[in-house]
Amino acid sequence: RALAGSKMEVASTQELVQKGIGWVSAEHPTTEGSTVYLPPKVDRYETKDENFGLFKVVSTHQVAHLEYGSFEFSYETPSTVFDDLRPVMFPSRHGSEDDSDDDVWITDMHRLFALFDDGKLALDIFTVLEDGRLDALVVSEYAGIRRYYRQVQNDSLNEREPLMSFPAREAMVEFLVRLSLSHTDTLQVPVNYVDEAKKIGEIATRIFSNHTRVEDVAEATLRIYAIIIQIPNESTAEQEWEDIDPSEFQGDELEDGYDYKEILESRLQEIREGVPANEDSDSLPYNSPEMVEFRGDFKPGLVQLLNRLRNSQQDEESGVSPFTQEALSQMLEESPELETDQ
Repeated sequence: RALAGSKMEVASTQELVQKGIGWVSAEHPTTEGSTVYLPPKVDRYETKDENFGLFKVVSTHQVAHLEYGSFEFSYETPSTVFDDLRPVMFPSRHGSEDDSDDDVWITDMHRLFALFDDGKLALDIFTVLEDGRLDALVVSEYAGIRRYYRQVQNDSLNEREPLMSFPAREAMVEFLVRLSLSHTDTLQVPVNYVDEAKKIGEIATRIFSNHTRVEDVAEATLRIYAIIIQIPNESTAEQEWEDIDPSEFQGDELEDGYDYKEILESRLQEIREGVPANEDSDSLPYNSPEMVEFRGDFKPGLVQLLNRLRNSQQDEESGVSPFTQEALSQMLEESPELETDQ
C-alpha cells in the first residue's frame, strides 16, 4: 500500500481465475486494479534467498503498475517526450472527424486501441513498452531491489528463444522485448530491416531512459506499430541477419523522416473502405511473443473498465448508468485482451 499510494490487497492468483472476469491463468502474477495477485509459491531457484528475491521482483512489478499509473492512461493527456499523434488520429469505428465523440468510448484505452487495425500486435507492443518502463523506473528508484531485478531480467533473457528463430515481424517484437529487459550485447535483426530496428531502438530508449508516463508509451506504440506493421511476417534465411549494438541507441530527437501519421492514417482509411491488410503471400500468421514470466499478465483496457465500474457504482445505485449494455458488449468484443469465448 505504501508503494502504490492507494488502498490495495494481496491475494493468490487462483482467486482471480475463480472470479471469471477475463483472467484465465492461475500461474501468472497480475493485478485487476485493486488487488495484486501473486503465485502461491516461488521455487525456481535452489536457495531461499534467491526465491525470495524473485518473489519481491514479481510483486514489485505488479505494484509498479499502480504506483506509476499504468491504468491511469488519458487519451487527451499530452506526451512528455514525443510530439503527439493522438490528437490528429481518428479511431477506426468513426469515418470522420465529426464523429469523434468521447462519449462512445467507455475507457481511454478502448479509444486508443481503436486506432489500430491489428489490435493484437498493438497490445503486444504497448505491453512490452509499458513493462519495460516500469522495470526501468523500479531499478532507478529502488536501489534495494536492484540486484535481484537485474538477476531476474538476465535469467529471463537467457530463457528466450534465439532471435533468428522468428519470422521477420515477430523478430522485431522480440527485439523490443530484449531491449525492455536491458539487453546490452549485440542483437540480430533481419538485414532487410536494420534501419527499422534502429528506429524502434531509438523510440524504445526514450521510454526506458527517461522518467516517462503511460501516455508516452501510447505515443511510442503508435510509432513502433507504424514501423512493424509494414514488415511482413516472412521467414529469413540464417545468412540474412545482421548484428546491431543496443548501446548505439541514444533516444535523441527523432528526426528520421518517418511519417508515422501518414502510415497510420492510411491503415485506418483501408479499414473504413473494407480493404484487407496487404500481407505478402509468404507471410506467416503472427504470434505474440512468449510472456516474460516475472511480469505476468497485463490487461490495461480491462482494468480501466473495472475501475470505471467501481467508480460508477454510486451512480448506478441512483438509477444513472454511465454506459449502455450494448456499448459495454461491443467494447469487450473489440478488446484484444480477451478471447471471444470469454
